[in-house]
Amino acid sequence: MKILLLVTIAGLLGSPCLAQDLELEITEPSLNHLLSQLGDPGKSGIYQVNPLGALGYSSCQALGTIDCSGSSSTTTNQPTTLSPPSGLVAPTGQRGTTTPLARNVTPADQQVKATAAVTLRDQQAKLTPVRLSVCQGPNGKQVIVPGAEPVLWQWWITNAHFTIQAGQLAFTANVRYRVGARWFSDQRTVTAAVSFDAANQRIRIDVSAFKVPVRYAASGFNETITEVDVGRYMSFGIPTPPQTFQTTDLDGRLRSVNFQIQTASVQYLSGKMQVKLYAGFN
Repeated sequence: MKILLLVTIAGLLGSPCLAQDLELEITEPSLNHLLSQLGDPGKSGIYQVNPLGALGYSSCQALGTIDCSGSSSTTTNQPTTLSPPSGLVAPTGQRGTTTPLARNVTPADQQVKATAAVTLRDQQAKLTPVRLSVCQGPNGKQVIVPGAEPVLWQWWITNAHFTIQAGQLAFTANVRYRVGARWFSDQRTVTAAVSFDAANQRIRIDVSAFKVPVRYAASGFNETITEVDVGRYMSFGIPTPPQTFQTTDLDGRLRSVNFQIQTASVQYLSGKMQVKLYAGFN
């Protein structure tokens, strides 16, 4: 496309005209090749879950954890060794409960397995550390509150491409994202448009509104982590900067010719589009 433009300009340098219409033809594969140069945009981060959001707490950040385990090894629920009734001998090492013996109990009935001893150390080893967060409370002050485990999130824009039809330019892309261990996908097709940005001397290809929210939802808690603005990431421009050329006029004198595009219009055809540029020379 750039070569075609330069060839057209070169043919005009010997002309005395001050303005000229130029026409560019951009095919669908050429447009998608330009789009592919953007790659597959993506982003990731860590989301601090705020279970107290409904109560007015906001802007929470992870502070740390409290380890609730201690060093005590005091034993609780220790079983009591029972002495069998007179005339009966308890098996070696046998331990039982403190429940009184019933009448007509045989020695075999007394051989009851004892409940395993549970120590405080065993109980504390099973405790989960308590996570803490620093949040802005309802009164605007920072407070330390119980927190939740942070969640990893990621998103990518994939399979992006343009489709040129008669009278219309369409854009399709798939936003794939995950929050924690859950995966999601959102594919859409929206309109796009080609225009000329005279202030910045660019041919603009702009994708219309295409935003996908990335949400965290669990146990009735639902909050937007971030939003993927596909239109902003996948819109781009083709630079057409002013240029100066050296040429020889009819009298053999060397002169400079300034070239600058002033306006443009576009026509969408099946599989291609034609862009008319109104260029000025001085």
